[in-house]
Amino acid sequence: MDYSRSAMQVALRVVKAITEDRAPSPVDLRELRRLLPSVPDLPAAELACGVIHRVVELRAAEARKCLGEGA
Repeated sequence: MDYSRSAMQVALRVVKAITEDRAPSPVDLRELRRLLPSVPDLPAAELACGVIHRVVELRAAEARKCLGEGA
């Protein structure tokens, strides 16, 4: 499984837990903090959103690169 897919899955599990009024898994929270070490003190929801944002940015950059190479 590639990095971006794994990161997205962890972040979405945390968001799902929060929306279901459950506490996110401590393992998932540790993983999010590892993935986004520059802001480890963010609340769980913001941390998950930050990881999702980073993954989307990485995927968009890869898509732009592919488009540029194909032109």
